[in-house]
Amino acid sequence: MYVLLVFVLYVLIITVNLTLILTVIIENSLHEPMYIFLSNLCVNSLYGTVGFYPKFLLDLQSDTYTITYSWCLTQAYVIYSSAMCEITLLTVMSYDRYVAICRPLQYHSILTPHAVLKLLVVAWAYPLLANATALVLTVRIPICGSHIRKLFCDNPSILKLGCSLAIANQAEFGKRFQDFSVIEKDMKLFTTPFSVDVTDVDERMQMEVIEIQCDESLKSRHQLLPLQEFYRSLDKTRFPLMKRHAARMISLFGSTYICEQTFSLMTLNKSRLRTRLTDRHLCDVLRIATSRLTPDLPAILSLRPSITAPTE
Repeated sequence: MYVLLVFVLYVLIITVNLTLILTVIIENSLHEPMYIFLSNLCVNSLYGTVGFYPKFLLDLQSDTYTITYSWCLTQAYVIYSSAMCEITLLTVMSYDRYVAICRPLQYHSILTPHAVLKLLVVAWAYPLLANATALVLTVRIPICGSHIRKLFCDNPSILKLGCSLAIANQAEFGKRFQDFSVIEKDMKLFTTPFSVDVTDVDERMQMEVIEIQCDESLKSRHQLLPLQEFYRSLDKTRFPLMKRHAARMISLFGSTYICEQTFSLMTLNKSRLRTRLTDRHLCDVLRIATSRLTPDLPAILSLRPSITAPTE
């Protein structure tokens, strides 16, 4: 029963898409950019169904659900590239509608046959090449497992079967971010104080958490304001421990953000003379880049004659 239903659905998809493609090809009045893009969307639909339905039909008829490694990679490539092609083709179609609506008089001068060809090449080439790159990187990982808990093969499932590289990457990730598992409850209390379980909170802070969770005005304020503004608005006398906890959580990321923001502002040293800059010059540049004070340029320029050029 299920095999027949899936088979009928597959035949229906093929019939409808082929009918639309042949109609656009045969009918000369439909040789317009929009219908050309639509026919390519139908071609992509046929391409994507080839990667899923034939294997799915075989699995429904068989008692064992096996697939070779090469065919698994092929199926993953076809399904992913088809999904990306659909996005790019829909993007091209939306651009066609934008030109037709916003620039109707210039439509045929913008979407010339050459422009349509370039758009189609980009819409097809980018997904196919991007997924080919991902496929090549996936093939480099040796496989140890053989079981995929899905109806079809996909890249994340294949990577989970990897022996060394994927496991090494997971171990490295866990090593670098193991500190976050230690403060997971503290972070949850900081981000979602109204949904946290009070029993998981430090005994010294439980009364403040209960008081926060019972206050509807604070709950609405938490939904409207950013976290920093919300904790800044809390009363120091009512929630001293919660404010201190929030400041500790924010300080974990604040210093890194401030450093990155500071160095991104230091564009003053990007000049042809930067090789002559000393540590003192860099300190002055950093001070200027991070200062919120407006320099008194007339006063600085008035002192210019008294400034001596550095000796080489």
